[in-house]
Amino acid sequence: MTLMNEPAVRVDVKNALRLGPTREEILEVFGICTVLGIHSVNYPLGILLKEMERIGQPVELILSARATEVQEMWITKRGYWPSSFDPLLALDPEFVAAYSNFSDAPRIDGPLDRKTVELICVAIDGSATHLFDSGIRAHGVAAINNGATLQEILETLELASVTGIQSMNVGVSILDQEMATMTEP
Repeated sequence: MTLMNEPAVRVDVKNALRLGPTREEILEVFGICTVLGIHSVNYPLGILLKEMERIGQPVELILSARATEVQEMWITKRGYWPSSFDPLLALDPEFVAAYSNFSDAPRIDGPLDRKTVELICVAIDGSATHLFDSGIRAHGVAAINNGATLQEILETLELASVTGIQSMNVGVSILDQEMATMTEP
């Protein structure tokens, strides 16, 4: 769910409910999806910093004591640190701390096991509308470290590959509605 499409969400929830998850499990999946917005900050920041270096205005990234504390808390909770967060951590450790707390809820308090959470993150980061390579690496390794097999990761990515089907699911009815409103010359 890296794009919001109400009809698709309705179909996905209906299909999920037929398979038996609890309300809390589905809510946890929603919660995991909400945290992907962080990549709207850390990924473009890395690009901008490279451009600033290219034009002769490099930014020195030094971790403050607070930044180191935030990083250590992150590693304690998750078991890893995403290097793509390094610049953001150096420039705004309070934002990273707030994001860490926000993103903890679906990871720590939810009913899904760690392997499932990491596979969901792989699906999000691997979807065609997101394609976040650092996340695929970090969450793929975390999934493996929590018992996932390569086959399970492959199946997860295969499930995420149908994102484009929404153009047919939503687009055909819109096309039919619009064609019905056209008058013949």
